[in-house]
Amino acid sequence: MGPCRQADRAIDWEHDTTVEVLRKIDSADGMPGLTDSLFWQHVRLFDAHEAHDISSVPGTVVAQCDGALARATADGAVWIGHVGVSRRRA
Repeated sequence: MGPCRQADRAIDWEHDTTVEVLRKIDSADGMPGLTDSLFWQHVRLFDAHEAHDISSVPGTVVAQCDGALARATADGAVWIGHVGVSRRRA
């Protein structure tokens, strides 16, 4: 088996749990970051951790604070510390 590709780590915000989303982002943290789509833009996600006591419709941005944002997962939410604009498709 070869290296893990971006497509292998794609987040399914409606079905992936917080633990699964964190594992996927952590697997690509640093460079190049995990590719995703946010606000109709292709982005790269970095520096994520669990957002305690936050939940909403999976995939929605539920909070923003000091440049970070919280996005709902299937069972909670994650804080994403850094979102970079990507030139590649998510």
